[in-house]
Amino acid sequence: MLLSLLMCMSCQHEDPEITGLAPYFRVKFINQGSIDILEDSIALVDKALEDISDSLTVIDSLEIIYDTLDLSVNKESLSDLRQIFNEKKTGYNSSISLINSGKMKVQKIEGDDGSGTISYSDSLTLYKIPLNPNTDFSRFYIYIEGSEYSIDTRYERNTIEDNRNIIIQATNFEVLDQSGFRDLSISNSDSVNLTSDGATIVAYF
Repeated sequence: MLLSLLMCMSCQHEDPEITGLAPYFRVKFINQGSIDILEDSIALVDKALEDISDSLTVIDSLEIIYDTLDLSVNKESLSDLRQIFNEKKTGYNSSISLINSGKMKVQKIEGDDGSGTISYSDSLTLYKIPLNPNTDFSRFYIYIEGSEYSIDTRYERNTIEDNRNIIIQATNFEVLDQSGFRDLSISNSDSVNLTSDGATIVAYF
């Protein structure tokens, strides 16, 4: 009876278990270089469309002045050309929208602090990157289209218990430095504790 009671008491006071879930943050990658090229192409298309519109206006004026002048072939040719340029512009804008969505292929992400290497086979919109729970600093190397980039992060580690599980939480998460990217922006849904799990980084390259 006493042995059973002791065993029961032991069951009631089991030590919490440390979960295998590391704190993480999310990254969205935007190919700003391609967007710049596409926007330059759209500017050229807009100029061509403007020239076509001016030419059509001139043709209309000539046909009014000269009743017997038939420039319908020229107008049809310009209208066809305008349609081609409008289709090009639509395609360029669609490409920009796709790039801005962030959906792209990252070859791999490496952590130089023991967090290992993550390889990807599919294109993703947001990449979820685990932090090293054993230190307050993590550096990551990101490989995209053969180029190397890096992100340095800093955070404070808090140990919390949830349903008898010990969870490492990263708070006051911030980006210390980066290399290779044109720009980085960071937002956090947790405006109080700035937990890494609520952080999303947008990296422009």
